[in-house]
Amino acid sequence: MKIFLILSLASIFCFSLSNSIEDDVMCLQGVKNSLSDPANKLSSWTFTNSSVASICKLQGVACWNEKENRLISLQLPTMQLSGEVPESLKYCRSLQTLDLSNNSISGPIPSQICNWLPYLVSLDLSRNALAGPIPPEIADCKFLNSLILSDNRLSGPIPYGLGRLNRLKTFSVANNDLSGSVPADLASFDGSDFDGNGKLCGKPLGSKCGGMSSKSLAIIVAAGVVSAAASLFIGFVIWWWFFVRLVVEKAKAMVLVCGGFKGDSSWVELLKSHKLIQVSLFQKPIVKVRLSDLLVATNNFDSETVVISSRTGVSYKAVLSDGSALAIKRLNG
Repeated sequence: MKIFLILSLASIFCFSLSNSIEDDVMCLQGVKNSLSDPANKLSSWTFTNSSVASICKLQGVACWNEKENRLISLQLPTMQLSGEVPESLKYCRSLQTLDLSNNSISGPIPSQICNWLPYLVSLDLSRNALAGPIPPEIADCKFLNSLILSDNRLSGPIPYGLGRLNRLKTFSVANNDLSGSVPADLASFDGSDFDGNGKLCGKPLGSKCGGMSSKSLAIIVAAGVVSAAASLFIGFVIWWWFFVRLVVEKAKAMVLVCGGFKGDSSWVELLKSHKLIQVSLFQKPIVKVRLSDLLVATNNFDSETVVISSRTGVSYKAVLSDGSALAIKRLNG
């Protein structure tokens, strides 16, 4: 009975070991077949001998030990590989480290990746061309210590479930097209881990969601100061233009008053229609003076006889026929 039990256990172990080898071979074969390899970096991956030792010696592959074929690590960074994340990874269930960084991997991050690789400790898919949202299911990779998804084309929000990954020590989603707020449970990571996402906000980035970052605020304040200075300058220019124009208009009016009566003597002609005009003198009043004598005395109120011009009117020097001199003031209005 004991011998039968031992033989049964040995048979189960051998069967399990055989299945493990087959799964790992299927995993690696699928990775090689599904990814484009223009630089032939995976040309050394041959599967003619699928022994434990041969699988574990493939480039980028690491196993638990030489006697146990379970793959623990698959690291293929900077190999010019392209294509989507291989579905055949689901056969590498014991994998703890997956590094496909700095290649041209495109398409979405598979939402089933944590079902495929439930024991993942480190996942690095940075510097690729991955697009679409970060799947919330990544929060199911409960053993993750490192999650690097930077420098891709990922969009949408950061799943709040990632904050429940208590073992997470290294995290970066920098330089994507993510939006929304950084989950509070991820706020302990550095701002550089979130930089390069113009629509992302939160404590690590120094901005409140619904508000703006300190850098944006500084830019707006600077723009406001420049705008205010420009407005003041424009206002001063406008004021100066009106001021100069007013001065010029006043000067023109003065010139018109002082020297413009030769060309426009209509008011003199109106005066000629009256034979007498009352004149007030400072020393003694003269009740009446002939207008004709007044016109002769001022040479028809010629500008040459102007003594002074003010707001109230223009004063003329009049020399009467008897030699007496008078100041005749024409009132405005």
